[in-house]
Amino acid sequence: MSSFLVCKSSDLNPGEMRKFPAGNTEILLCNLAGTFTAVHPKCSHYGAPLEEGVLNGFRIVCPWHHACFDARTGRHLEAPGCDALKSYPVDVREGDVWVRVDEESEEGFTHNPMSLGKRKADLPYVIVGGGPGAIHAAEGLRQGGYDGPITMITSEEHLPYDRTQLTKGFLSGDRSAKKMLLRPAKFFKTHHINVMLGKRVTKVDVTKRQVVLANGQEVKYAKCCVATGSAPKALDVRGSQLPGILPIRTWEDAEAVREAVKGKKEVVIVGSSFIGLEAAMVLAKAECKVTVIAPEEVPFGKTFGTRVGKVIQRWHEDAGVHFRLDAKIDGFEGVRKVTALRLENGDKLKASVVLYGIGVRPNSKLIDGIDADESGGIRVNRHMYAGDDLWVAGDIASAPQAVDGSYARIEHWRVAAQQGTVAGNHMAGTKRSLMSVPFFWTNQAGQNLRYAGHHTDADQILFDGRPEEGPFLAFYVEVNQVSAVLGFGRDKDVAAIHELMWLREMPRADKLKLDTDWVALLKKTSSL
Repeated sequence: MSSFLVCKSSDLNPGEMRKFPAGNTEILLCNLAGTFTAVHPKCSHYGAPLEEGVLNGFRIVCPWHHACFDARTGRHLEAPGCDALKSYPVDVREGDVWVRVDEESEEGFTHNPMSLGKRKADLPYVIVGGGPGAIHAAEGLRQGGYDGPITMITSEEHLPYDRTQLTKGFLSGDRSAKKMLLRPAKFFKTHHINVMLGKRVTKVDVTKRQVVLANGQEVKYAKCCVATGSAPKALDVRGSQLPGILPIRTWEDAEAVREAVKGKKEVVIVGSSFIGLEAAMVLAKAECKVTVIAPEEVPFGKTFGTRVGKVIQRWHEDAGVHFRLDAKIDGFEGVRKVTALRLENGDKLKASVVLYGIGVRPNSKLIDGIDADESGGIRVNRHMYAGDDLWVAGDIASAPQAVDGSYARIEHWRVAAQQGTVAGNHMAGTKRSLMSVPFFWTNQAGQNLRYAGHHTDADQILFDGRPEEGPFLAFYVEVNQVSAVLGFGRDKDVAAIHELMWLREMPRADKLKLDTDWVALLKKTSSL
């Protein structure tokens, strides 16, 4: 390794981080209350520049999707992404900061420390599911020190993949199949994780400690984590079984849609969901004529509010997407495939392809021995433990929330991954609690929106900036508490607010100052 002078110690204040060159390598230098550390400067998820995020104590938070890393070691702390950052030795000599780097190695990412999985055992730890909750549960087991057998059972024909790209890069053809995988096949072999692909589970029998497959096979387990996600709700109108009417939830769904829309088709999207409108954006760029039909008066009105919803609708309309809102479908027409649809008001629309995203239902009914709550979720504690050697993660988990302790079932990719990590750690004997605040992102008509927190019925929305004109923050208030924040063009502020929520230091609504320097407030507040 070679040592390089990167800066004076006085060039970087405590609580700050900045990218510097070290020879031919770039590093992210962090000042942790006078102790300097150095790690790779890009996020292991999508390569975001971490210096544009925030530093909360030793927590480096990515500005784009809020992956979190330990500035002291580079360890990956919170999803998305899986890999840790490479760390570099730092020396401070007479006020000069020197960093040692291996100039022959350009790889900036590595794995968190994991057990090798060589222990022999009569029964494995079984993970049911193949999404983000499942893979993070498997890695959480290894990172938590469990080295026994792990079996993952999934109905998918593919290893765990990035479902968030199905309606974006994968649908457009810009993201290859190889890049869709969260981990290559070699990873599972190296860490002794047995993945059973294409196996549908019909029952998880909690009493008998076994998983029953559709083919009648029974898999006994010592401990089990269920992370089966959700299934799309089906259309229930006349003609909805006609060919050309497609969901978009799985890898195969996206491939079918990609093939069906070739040739500038007339596409109707039923439902103004996040994935539906993300697909609308891609298909409009592919020169399809896209019409969105939904019963709501404005897209995302319930989640983001009418004002923001109208802005998002305008973005899509400017990109060529048409809307028929406050409308319901009466039925579809066609013989060998769908050709048109009728609305309840009698209007008829041509449609050569129909995509639908009208909501999902949690896949929790296969659990026999623990009842679901009113949301369809399985109630768990802060370790994702449901009882009787069963853990639950992802869409089917009804988990306590960091802000107020209430239980909620949240259908977000990042939340599922975080819960999987916590479940795997706890199954392995590491007492890690679910402390994080929910976060999700969406790209609507080429515009990135970041949302931290969780609200169900905001009684007030406070705006910092005008959504109709440019960057803004929207604060969603419930009983004088800021339950969530939505940001557009304010990534660093949203990251700082997210951490303040996690620290339970977010000002109450009556004390909220919209011109607050959120990064400065985080630095002042952080006690990590």
